[in-house]
Amino acid sequence: MVLKCCVPMCRGNYDSENKRHIFKFPKDTELIEKWVFSIPRENFVPSKYSAVCHIHFKMGDILWKTSEFDGKSGQMLTVNLLKPRLSATAVPSVFPNCPFYLSRSQLNTNRDSPENKKKKLEASALQRALEQSTSDHAEYIEKYSVTCLSDFKLKINLLNLNEDWSVIKKSSCVVILYTDLKIMSKYF
Repeated sequence: MVLKCCVPMCRGNYDSENKRHIFKFPKDTELIEKWVFSIPRENFVPSKYSAVCHIHFKMGDILWKTSEFDGKSGQMLTVNLLKPRLSATAVPSVFPNCPFYLSRSQLNTNRDSPENKKKKLEASALQRALEQSTSDHAEYIEKYSVTCLSDFKLKINLLNLNEDWSVIKKSSCVVILYTDLKIMSKYF
């Protein structure tokens, strides 16, 4: 019995012109569910004869060669397989003859889950806040750092000191006094 491809609009192995390699459904129930979900057929229940042809798999999912290490000769031996095999996690995802809206694999496969989207937004907001904080810190250091007394005399005016502070500038020094009238009234 020649197995035929169960994907809609596919003519794999239906006639002599469309001979293709066919893969039966896997034994693993979880992988079967993935295959069934991936194939664009409504209410599809695979039988023991259901199969999918090789054009519905990505090239990396199909193993056309096998390799084995020969311990005696110390060489890696590579041989072409008579029948190609699928990787353990292969799921059909290429449906060239199906309309775009039927191909579930082409619809938002890269879409993030709400949790991942929330984490990415939080990470992005945190990154922006860190960049802004770093930028603000650099501006603050540039604005208020001093290397000598003349710099300090120039930048003392940039400080927004309230009326509790007094600044006395002399040629050789600068004195800044904190005058709290409440504290001073206790002593005088």
